[in-house]
Amino acid sequence: MTYQTRLDAAKAAIASHNASVGDDSHKIDWEKFATELKKMGGTSEAVLAACTWEDLEDCGLPRILARSIAGIFRDKTADTEPEKLSLWTMIRSNVRPE
Repeated sequence: MTYQTRLDAAKAAIASHNASVGDDSHKIDWEKFATELKKMGGTSEAVLAACTWEDLEDCGLPRILARSIAGIFRDKTADTEPEKLSLWTMIRSNVRPE
């Protein structure tokens, strides 16, 4: 995931939260959150990955949502390449190299 993709995923999570909350006083202002995040130094993908949920809570998120968004910021599943198989493993598994 890129920096912008992580921010878009966080924005979607906040929008989902806001849609589920009935009371306007519990809704989160995305612009305010994004501003606070940037003030704290959240300006790169590496910094977002290092964010703790406590950091995000300090930016104005409720605790459980902060934990969820911290998980989004740390997600590495989209960044990893498929595992390379050794020739021996391909022979044993009857897999043809690409």
